Amino acid sequence: MGYPDWPVNSVAFSPDGRHVVSGSDDNTVRIWDVQTGQQFGAPLEGHTKWVRSVAFSPDGRHVVSGSCDCTIRIWDIQTGQQVREHLEGHTGEVNSVAFSPDNRHVVLGSDDNTVRIWDMQTCQQLGKPLKGHAKLVSSVAFSLDGRHVVSGSDDMTIKIWDIQTCQQVGEPLEGHTNRIWSVAFSPDGRHVVSGSSDCTIRIWDIQTFQQFEEPQQLSNHTDAINSVAFSPDGRHVVSGSDDETTRIWDMQTCQQVGEPLKGHTASVQSVAFSPDGRHVVSGSGDCTIRIWDMQTCKQVGKPLDGYTVWVNSVAFSPDGRHVVSGSEDKTIRIWNIDPSNPNLIPALISQYNQENQSCSINAQGWLCTAEPEPKLILWIPTHLRDAFMNLRQVGTIPVDAKNFGVKVDWSKFVCGENWTSVWNDNIRLRLS
Repeated sequence: MGYPDWPVNSVAFSPDGRHVVSGSDDNTVRIWDVQTGQQFGAPLEGHTKWVRSVAFSPDGRHVVSGSCDCTIRIWDIQTGQQVREHLEGHTGEVNSVAFSPDNRHVVLGSDDNTVRIWDMQTCQQLGKPLKGHAKLVSSVAFSLDGRHVVSGSDDMTIKIWDIQTCQQVGEPLEGHTNRIWSVAFSPDGRHVVSGSSDCTIRIWDIQTFQQFEEPQQLSNHTDAINSVAFSPDGRHVVSGSDDETTRIWDMQTCQQVGEPLKGHTASVQSVAFSPDGRHVVSGSGDCTIRIWDMQTCKQVGKPLDGYTVWVNSVAFSPDGRHVVSGSEDKTIRIWNIDPSNPNLIPALISQYNQENQSCSINAQGWLCTAEPEPKLILWIPTHLRDAFMNLRQVGTIPVDAKNFGVKVDWSKFVCGENWTSVWNDNIRLRLS
């Protein structure tokens, strides 16, 4: 099952957090059940080239996918069928897709330098293609009220489009000196953030169509910026860069918050805020995912590892308790980042390890408490040791992937002097 030979390019949670959608270089879209880790229905087939971008509709009933075959397709989650015919018109690869907040429209940006908007009811293009960019469109997004679309392009400009008139609003937002990789609207719809290969992040006021602040104040990165996102309250922006750092920016002052979030040893490909705005997740070319605390600007726990190739895409679940990630190693992994979850460390181990130090696996395969006087807790078979290295990985797709996650039922686990309580009288009789 899963993607035996192809990288996963894009992943997203459903609004209720029960499913994950993924798009891959095997030309398919797949839906996965978060609880079981199993594929939900058959693969959604129809694209003839790589799937670059996927997204759930806000009501969770549909998925949109954009592909290198120059088409987008709308899928019904319940039936597993395509909704009408594929949506054609682009003459270049589709790089980015997004649903409007009211479920009524889909926007996409393409290598043919255009932005197109589609009506979900009729599956027809809304007006003519939105033209104006001189090079490919790399990123698109809707405003929260669904009235505007923002697009970022290799032509170094950002454009705002009116959904009602299908016309450009104001002048192009100019200032970047290299290609633009990522754009996003603020929650109140008043600002746009953009990240570029010119190593800068720029904030734009779409009321005045001017930069919110001087660009040099958001240029602490030393390499290309791959991903940007607003916090849910609109007060902060997060950015991930080829300079191996993640950075937080204050919207009021346009200054960096604290020190750079360092730890990754390769480019940061994807970043996202948790729904409550308290944490940031970053996925990197170093094959790890890291969680960061917004208050302390420190890493939370150890890196989430297990991948063998770089991480392309990360996202939080709607309840903020899980992170989903997709990678070039052809797997999707689901991580539990809620420290209160008993799967991470059972209460009995916490009691046994009273100083609440981290547990580790020693050379002989024992899960044990920290040095200098480790206590042996549980011996782990050889084939499960890699999976036990990070119990926060609660799901791996496909389930037989290298470094797969282990979901542990600790409900009957005992350790220390209580180990005799699990002795079975029937086993004792047979042994005697």
